[in-house]
Amino acid sequence: MITAGAILGNAERVFAYRQHINWSVILWEVPGAIFGSVMGAFILTKVKVEWITVCVAIFLIVSALNYFLKNFRSQEKDKKGLSVLAWYFLPAGFVYSLLSGILGSMGPLLTPFYIGFGLQKEELLATQATARLVVHTIKIFSYGIFGLLLSQHLAYGLITGLAAIPGNYLGHMALQRISERRFRQLVMGFVMFSGFLMLWQDWFLLF
Repeated sequence: MITAGAILGNAERVFAYRQHINWSVILWEVPGAIFGSVMGAFILTKVKVEWITVCVAIFLIVSALNYFLKNFRSQEKDKKGLSVLAWYFLPAGFVYSLLSGILGSMGPLLTPFYIGFGLQKEELLATQATARLVVHTIKIFSYGIFGLLLSQHLAYGLITGLAAIPGNYLGHMALQRISERRFRQLVMGFVMFSGFLMLWQDWFLLF
């Protein structure tokens, strides 16, 4: 259901920001993402890996803390917390898609990489949405092939995706009113919040 809804929501963002897509990132990320999506969907039919979300949550929190601490120490407006080269997106795309195939969605897992690569506001959203559209499309076909996809999943996903469209529109209006620096702070703040939320949801695994 999450995957089906994400296809529509990301497709709308791709269309809205299509002129800002960074194709050098896409060309590196998509090959790994395709393979990872299929493998993740297959693994979902065989095992349940509960500790994955805990590990991802810790990564998100550490990445966000690293970003904020480096900015605080340097006092440089455009300082990044992670220096990323284009080829990093090949293994990163694979890992993201693998975990996404198992858990449904990995949220902002790759956001620190996009920030570290230097993508600006619209460019980050356009590139991320394009990559996720590919990932979720491959996943939905993989779920169908491996017998996980039901008609009600598509129906609920369609409702979720349609609900995302007005949210995307309001987000676009807000994006035009904030600076690049504030955008990065908000994004990394959301990354940290997501990490703590994932830890809270899987708190029982830690004790």
